[in-house]
Amino acid sequence: MFTLKIVPVIFVIIFHLQSIAWAQPELYTTVLKDFKLESGLVMSECKVTYRLFGRLNEHKTNAVLYNTWFAGNSAHLGGLIGAGKIVDSAKYFVVAIDALGDGFSSSPSNTKLDSGQTFPEITIHDMVTSQYRVLTEVLTLNHLHAIIGGSMGSMQTFEWLVSYPEYFNKAIPYVCTPKLTSFDLLWMNWAKSFIVKGRECNRSEKEIWRDLNTLTAAFGRTPEHIVSAVATDTFYNYYNSFFRDPSPTFTLDNYFTQLKAMINHNIYKRFNDSAEVAASKIKAQVFMILSEEDHLIRPETAIALSIILHCKIEIINNKMGHMSIGKELPRVSKLIDSFLSE
Repeated sequence: MFTLKIVPVIFVIIFHLQSIAWAQPELYTTVLKDFKLESGLVMSECKVTYRLFGRLNEHKTNAVLYNTWFAGNSAHLGGLIGAGKIVDSAKYFVVAIDALGDGFSSSPSNTKLDSGQTFPEITIHDMVTSQYRVLTEVLTLNHLHAIIGGSMGSMQTFEWLVSYPEYFNKAIPYVCTPKLTSFDLLWMNWAKSFIVKGRECNRSEKEIWRDLNTLTAAFGRTPEHIVSAVATDTFYNYYNSFFRDPSPTFTLDNYFTQLKAMINHNIYKRFNDSAEVAASKIKAQVFMILSEEDHLIRPETAIALSIILHCKIEIINNKMGHMSIGKELPRVSKLIDSFLSE
């Protein structure tokens, strides 16, 4: 038996941290002036960071946006960009944009506010709007070939489908949901309570993170996988590994900000909560990749939407739960490459 290692932040474990082991493309930074949030509030300056992989072809027809997952960033995406991975940068010009709240783009941890002010609540739609402005105003891309994203990245991808339906040809949301299920809301509100109640009780950030990491471990993979991966006689080594120093970049405030954005995710809310009406707005071809035993992002609402759209769908069942695609990356890579090439 081996001891399963869980990294400090939730969805970075979707596919390994191999991306930070090699040199990354340059991190670019732009500042969007007078950025209007979905709430109506206006940020006078909204910082957005991003990385570019591959080359844009002569006709600008090979651009792909890759959205970051919860707690992930554009450097992490680097490990999934290249031959035999999620998207091949030898074929496509890949733009990886850091979602608001991740510690690189505007976040509680890197935004100076006037005394008494708190970082404004953001939504998945706000993340997408910031990306659209970077793509159109900074990179001057009038159209994309595709948009890809997993987990919280899938939420952004679904939001793109209804917010800017004419802007891209294809969408690949994986381990995905267009609207949270009650089970998703259960663990997310549990995590939210850990933070709120932990701070009320003056618990240390490190102690709160331990609870969040433990929660992730319980929901991130299936019980069968954990039972087979973690020997009972080494359990406390595994359990104690969750008690570690917090990330200096993805802070607890950043976690809380992105968590609340996910809790409010629902692409149907502007359409009287109708999946059928929302689906009628979607123009791009869609390929969903789901994990049947995903306990972090349940697949039910994505499956229901796929039936309405009559779109391509791949359902994986390999006992790996939310991390299922990582185990089958070579096969999934071929499926994605075929869909993008069609």
